[in-house]
Amino acid sequence: MMTLLLIVSIVLSLGLWVRPPDIRFNGIKLPESGSGVTVETDGLHINLELSIGVKNPNFFGAAFRTIEAKAFYPPLQPQLGGGILDNVNFPANSETTFLFPFSIVYTTTIDPTNILMKDLVDKCGIRDPSVTSKLKVKYELSLALRILVATINPSFSGSADFDCPVTREDLIKLGGPDILKTLGVE
Repeated sequence: MMTLLLIVSIVLSLGLWVRPPDIRFNGIKLPESGSGVTVETDGLHINLELSIGVKNPNFFGAAFRTIEAKAFYPPLQPQLGGGILDNVNFPANSETTFLFPFSIVYTTTIDPTNILMKDLVDKCGIRDPSVTSKLKVKYELSLALRILVATINPSFSGSADFDCPVTREDLIKLGGPDILKTLGVE
């Protein structure tokens, strides 16, 4: 009985000092190496990196078993991409920032009326090179955070913007020279 009481006391004492890690989303950026845009036969693949910061104030390490992200581009309804990363560790009493690989996959089948393509033409400076604006995506992040033997599953959502990496040449590779006429550029 005394042993059980001692074990329960130790567990409860640890619970008083355990604080959940502080998780921050620091924005989206294009990868420093490699291409931000890959043209495929029926769409575009935009490679991005989410900057995520974690401050672990505890005297023991923590780890993300899994991080899963989903990307959406309003007003289109379907999911347009995301990413998964497994086993990211955070030492005790540390502050860590890491880059999460994330992609937006656009195919012509999910956008038959060219809503996104017309938006790219306007925001990426393809129609008028002197006029550009940032692309805005909505995201959902689901985390599996392991602390000691327990796993907690926080999730959050929001939106972020980034500079448009798509060029006039990317669109021509995708749809030939006629795509610019179809989108009202020429």
